[in-house]
Amino acid sequence: MSTAQLEAFCAAGYTRRNALEVVLGIGTYTLSTFANRLVEHGDSLERPEGR
Repeated sequence: MSTAQLEAFCAAGYTRRNALEVVLGIGTYTLSTFANRLVEHGDSLERPEGR
């Protein structure tokens, strides 16, 4: 994000903290999606007996 974009974001009534929350939210969603896809494809991995 450029300085101009951040300034425009803040001019729209948001704060730097709000910008950080957006970035953290996207990162959390991305990691969650990645983890869920790993679990879905985990069936092809060997499972311990009894499970």
